[in-house]
Parts: sequence; structure tokens; C-alpha cells
Amino acid sequence: MESYAQPLRRRGIKAIAAGVVALTALIGGSAFVMLRFDGYVKAIYEHNTAPIKELAEIRTRATDIRRLLWRLVALRGREEERQAIAAIHVNLRAIDNAWARYCADAPDNQHEDVLATEIGHRLTLFNGIVRSSLERISFGDHDDTRDWLEQNVEALNQLDTLIASEVDLNVAMAAALRQESATMLSVAITTAFAFVLLATGATISIAIFTHLVRQRDDAMEESRYHLWLADQAIEMTLDGVMITNAEGTIEKVNPAFCRLTGYSQAELVGNNPRMFNSGRQTKEFYRGLWKALREAGQWKGELWNRRKDGGVYLESLSIAGICGANREYTHFAAICTDITHRQQTEERLGYLATHDMLTGLPNRFLLDERLSQALARARRMPQPVALMFLDLDGFKAVNDTLGHGVGDELLILIGRDLHNAVRDSDTVARIGGDEFAIVLEGIADQDHLPMLARSLLRMIRSARQIGEHQVFVTSSIGISVYPTDALTPGELLKKADVAMYHAKRNGKDAFCLASSIGSAEATL
Repeated sequence: MESYAQPLRRRGIKAIAAGVVALTALIGGSAFVMLRFDGYVKAIYEHNTAPIKELAEIRTRATDIRRLLWRLVALRGREEERQAIAAIHVNLRAIDNAWARYCADAPDNQHEDVLATEIGHRLTLFNGIVRSSLERISFGDHDDTRDWLEQNVEALNQLDTLIASEVDLNVAMAAALRQESATMLSVAITTAFAFVLLATGATISIAIFTHLVRQRDDAMEESRYHLWLADQAIEMTLDGVMITNAEGTIEKVNPAFCRLTGYSQAELVGNNPRMFNSGRQTKEFYRGLWKALREAGQWKGELWNRRKDGGVYLESLSIAGICGANREYTHFAAICTDITHRQQTEERLGYLATHDMLTGLPNRFLLDERLSQALARARRMPQPVALMFLDLDGFKAVNDTLGHGVGDELLILIGRDLHNAVRDSDTVARIGGDEFAIVLEGIADQDHLPMLARSLLRMIRSARQIGEHQVFVTSSIGISVYPTDALTPGELLKKADVAMYHAKRNGKDAFCLASSIGSAEATL
């Protein structure tokens, strides 16, 4: 006969077995649903963020095309122009391919479709502007191309703005999906937790474990997302970016840095920035740079570096230190920009402002500056300064009979001969037309001035072979001396000019001292 306890025990065992089965089913079902749910959310998240890579490529390629177009405007070498045009066509094809991939992968929603349609329109406009610019370049109309680009610079930049809006939209949608999925998952886990709490204490442990895993996954997902954003910003910037460890070993570079130096990423990572040393900076310069980094954590300046092909370039460089947990610098981030072209342009403009374009001699502006400096030195250390004003006789006849080409070549040859006939410390300048001036410092004996003048007269009257013609000219020279004849640069030049005209009136091919004009004395 069954005791009262036996059915109770059987019911207890059945209840426990049912609880174990229910708990097992709950655990297995919850795990299966969570895995499927997580896979679904990740698929949606990746579907929203995947097109960003294509947009980033379009944006980068479009930026390269704009840079190459402006470079084409400045180029005059046919080979460099051909290479730049080829690079633009490569980038245009890459943009078309990236846009096709984006259209295939982009999320399907009304706002995204509107932006995508606008970007497609801007891409068509962008391609039209670029191809019109290339057509103008092919005809050699560089100035017209520059005007065309300046008229359409806003249209070119609008493509970059639209893509940035599209990227922000994708990121915002991805973040919203992640937040929504996290909320849904939290509600599901809370419900399961309440059910498990009523069923058995073991379910509580499973729910807690699931909650902790979810928090870890969310933290890892958010961390990966922020790392992805930072990496995209570094990859897409037009400035070169290099990150090294505390010892200076390169750990990361962006594509702009590879383009700047000519090295690939594989060639750079693991190496030391000493590989860019151009030899133009001293060891003390680099010691000062590293001292500033270790003490202040930052350095900013300009320096010359060397590319892989051996060419040197001037770069603007900013370096900042990155601190670790112990507040010591563990890494250094460098941002650099190639400013060689800007430096060369400034130097070229400075040279053109102070030199004669035909002969390469100093012009009137630089003559005035050097004459003023010579007089300032002469006042500190009393010594004469002589100024010779030289005008060619019969130069107009050369231009009229043989042409301006022969006349220009004659001026170049005479300028070179005058420069070679005086000391390196003296200044020979062309001050206009067929007029030259010579500044002579440190004249120990003024009796040497007539000797030098006669020597210059003989040199100029010598025949010169220019093409098929033998060209003969003479010159008239006026000489003034500081402080005997004048005390200021303007007066000194005026006295030499007057003396030169006295020499012309006395038969040309002669020189005249300003001090001898009063006695009507000219020297032949």
C-alpha cells in the first residue's frame, strides 16, 4: 500500500523534472533566440554602415581630382601634365565603380533616396566640370581653365558636403538601430529574468550572465564604432598622418602620408622617421626637436625631408605626444603638409621683384637697396664708394636693323661680361633699356677708376658674334664717387647720369668723372 509520502514524492520528482526540462528549454530557446536576434541586428547594422566605405572612396577620389586640376593649371611640362590627366581619368573611373557599388548596397529609405539622387546629380555635374577642364587643358588654355575652376569651385565643393551629409545619415541610422536593438534586447532579457526568477534560482544566474555578456558586447561594439570613426577620419584627411611609439618606430600612417613620401604602408611601418632625413638639418636641430617633445609634448615647424625617389620637399610639421596610463608619452602623432611649391613660388616672386628678367642682373629696386647698404657701410668705415652709369651707344640701330632678338642677346652678353669684369663684392645692375649701373665698394685708390672705365670701354667695343651677325657697339660711362660728389643714393645716381651724358656729347665711347664736369673736362 502506497504511503501518503510516495505520491507526494512522485509529484515532487515530476515537478522537479518538469522544472529542469522547462529550464533547459528556456535556456536553449533563449540562447537560440538571442543568437538569431543578435545576428539579425548585426546584419541590419552592417547593411547601414557598409556603404560608408564607398562614399569615403568617392570623397577621397573627388578631393584628389580637385587637387590635380589645380596642379594642372600651374603645370607647363607636357609629361607632368600627361601624368596628371591620366591620374584624373583613373580617379573618375574609380568614382564610377564606387558609386555603382554604393547604389547596390545603400539602405532603402525615402530620406536616403533623396540624398543619393542629389549626390548622383552632383556627381554628373562634377564629371562635367572635370571633363570640361581637361578639354580646356588639352587646348593649352591654362588661364581659361583657372577661371573655369574658380567659377565652379562651389559646385565642386558641394559634392564633398553632400557626401558628408550622407555619411552622417548612415552613421545616425546605424546608431538608432543599435539603440533600438539594445532596448528591445533589454526588455526581452528583463521578461525572461522575471520568468526565470519565478521558476528557479538557476535561471537568475543565467540571466545575470546574459546581462553581463550583453554589456560587454555593447561596450565592445561602441568601442569598435568609435575606433572606426577615428580611423576613417585619419584615412580620409588630405594631410599626412604618422604615429610612432615613444622610441620613434612608425606604427601607423595614412594614405596621404604614403603619397607624400612615395613609400608604401608596408615599407613605412616598423621603420624610423630617420629614413626621410634630407641632410639639410643638423643633428642639433633633431636633438632640439626630441627635447621639446619629451619636455613639452609638442613641436611645430618646417623642415626638409626626402622622398623614396630621392627628391626633397619642404613640409610643415606638427607633432603632439600621446600619454599613457602613467602619464608618460607612449606615442607621438605627426601631421605634415607639403609646402615646397608655396616656398618655391615665394622665392620665385622675390627673385622676379629684385632682378631683371632678361639678363638675370639686379634691377633698379635691388640696385637702390645695395647702394644704400654700401653707403651705410662707408659711413661706419670711412671709404669711398663709386657708382658707374653705363649707356650703350648705337644699341637702337642694332634693334632696328637686326631685330629685337639680336638686341636682347647682346644685352645678355654685355651683362655677363660686365659681371665677370668686376669683383664678386661689386654689384652690376640693369636699370632699364640699354642702361647698366655698377656699384664699387672699398675703393682704395680712386686713380683706379679711370683704368677700370677704359677696360670696360674696350671690352664693350669688342665685336660679338650673335647668330650670323657680328655686332659692334660702344658705350658711354659716367662716374660719381661718395662722399666727394654726393652723399645720398639718389644724388649719386643723378651725378653719374649727368656725367654719362657729358661723355656722350664728347664723342661717345668715353667716360666722364662727375668731379670733372665743372671744368668741362672729359676723358676719352
